[in-house]
Amino acid sequence: MNRHLPLYILTAATLLLSACTPLRPRASTKSHAIGWPQFTANESAISLPALPSKSDAPSADQSLLEKPLTLAALKQYALEKNPSIAAAKAHVRAAQSHAAQIGMRPNTRIGFSAQQIGSSADIEQVGIAVEQEILRGNKRQLDQEISEHDVNRFRQVLQSQQQRVQTDVAIGYFNVLCTQKRVELLTNITHINEKATAAVEALFESKEVSKRDLLQARIESNTSKSLLQLTQSEHAAAWQVLAAVVGSTEIIDQPLVGDLDNAADQIVWESSLEHLLASSPEIAARQASVRQAKAAVRRAQAESVPDINIQAIVQHDNSIGAANGNLMVSIPVPMKNKTRARVREAEHKLIAAQQVVASLRLQLQQRLAPVFQAYTSSQQQITTYRESILVDAQESLDLTKLGYEGGEFSYLELLTAQRTYSQANLDYLAALLKLSVARAKINGLLLTDSLQVQLEEGN
Repeated sequence: MNRHLPLYILTAATLLLSACTPLRPRASTKSHAIGWPQFTANESAISLPALPSKSDAPSADQSLLEKPLTLAALKQYALEKNPSIAAAKAHVRAAQSHAAQIGMRPNTRIGFSAQQIGSSADIEQVGIAVEQEILRGNKRQLDQEISEHDVNRFRQVLQSQQQRVQTDVAIGYFNVLCTQKRVELLTNITHINEKATAAVEALFESKEVSKRDLLQARIESNTSKSLLQLTQSEHAAAWQVLAAVVGSTEIIDQPLVGDLDNAADQIVWESSLEHLLASSPEIAARQASVRQAKAAVRRAQAESVPDINIQAIVQHDNSIGAANGNLMVSIPVPMKNKTRARVREAEHKLIAAQQVVASLRLQLQQRLAPVFQAYTSSQQQITTYRESILVDAQESLDLTKLGYEGGEFSYLELLTAQRTYSQANLDYLAALLKLSVARAKINGLLLTDSLQVQLEEGN
């Protein structure tokens, strides 16, 4: 039996145990406050995020609902309950963890070294090998800088998603208000038509009106009932859409406080476009990608600086009965692979990222145009309805009622005036909703469809 076999077994067991035991991280000399990311300018410090606590998750017991509900309360409630916000925050924390990990130094490799094994025991050499890779050219710092820009991009994605949710809440809120007012108006019209139909039936029995008048009264009554049922269905659907965006069905059928947007302040194209281009988190996210691409170019250029690999062996030489050591230092020689193609690749990606920003600016201008057109056209409609159409429809209905009671107008003429008045009010509500939605989209930086956006890649 080889007399050094126990030494081999002991050394191998020690290395196996050291490999299976996790190393304790060295305590940092700097402390980092951990919390939800704050969106401060030029922020570059990366800290390991803490594990999510129970307080991070929305609790059913923690309700921000107010009775009755305001638009501001619904927005705040949605930011707490909407799962897409929690997903975006998780992506930020994942990027922070990646940036913290990528900035760490390479681990030291420890191994078991044995030479002349199987030969005479007198000439065998056994010991421990230690290997360390030393990165040069600021590669580690550049990798961390690239990851920090990725963190900033995810933060802008989070801001985009928060704004999408708030815009969708506002649009859903206005839809509920509008359908609610339509239900109230049509309920009143249906009640009037039912009473009118009963009166016409009595007049028909006494042969004071023709059957044609009776049939027309029934048509008007049934038409208003059908429209009321349709609007009630739309109102229920509007509640469901709003509840989905908010992230809770607790709000359904609770009273809402507020009105459709009829603010007197004017939105001007030039100022709205300027504000959109300056404040859009979509552009900010793409600009973070540009800064990341610039850092990637410097990282590719750093590949031309070779890294150093150092290997040291401390061993016992049985032939001389003493310990000795070996040292090997190696670097790659850039003869065939000079990484020039990698630099060119990074440079072209930088150009592409810069052009994406330019393209996105034009895209935002294109997206703003139809929304702004809807805002201006609905505003003009509302002005016309308030100053002319609604006033004239009300006066025409009043005069027709008086003429009908005095025998001057027929019942069909009264129905026509009633129908014109009702349709004018319904069209006015539609114009108010169109204005409210357009204003919400402009104020929300055109960020909508929060539940349709895929956040897996942080885009």
